[in-house]
Amino acid sequence: MNELQSCILLKDTYVCQLQKPVRRLQNDKDLCLSSDKNTDQCIIEKNICKNQWVELNTPSQYFMFNKVALINGVTFDAFIDFGSECTMMKFSEFRKIYSEFDTTNLPLLKGFGNSVVQAIGKRQVQVLIDSVAADVELIVVPDNAMHVPLLVGQTFTEQPHIVITKTSD
Repeated sequence: MNELQSCILLKDTYVCQLQKPVRRLQNDKDLCLSSDKNTDQCIIEKNICKNQWVELNTPSQYFMFNKVALINGVTFDAFIDFGSECTMMKFSEFRKIYSEFDTTNLPLLKGFGNSVVQAIGKRQVQVLIDSVAADVELIVVPDNAMHVPLLVGQTFTEQPHIVITKTSD
């Protein structure tokens, strides 16, 4: 259990930091690597998901990774989480760049180690990762709710101009 202490528990799964990123974010209008010349459809390869045990020392190439993000001229270590619906920042980190946030209609966040966290505030911000910018609603959470300064979720990754590609790096 000792090696698990540096990992994050998400929905009954321990996720550990990768040694190197396996994806990069980029702007890309053409998502098809190849296409059938007779149709307008992309040719894709479909892989079947399966339940499998992954050793903790084997890096996961599919779920999450670390990047550097820029918000309001300040850089932050960001944890990209394709399973998270929102983008969140620790309160102490938020205070480094902004002094005000909205406190109306705040979400109740579920999934933090099988617990519930009440958001402190929210604010519209522009996040820049790998020279790709997106406007997102940033949810401010208590410092003890996350192990990372900034968690970037689907409010960034699922925007139409954001394309995430796997690289060999």
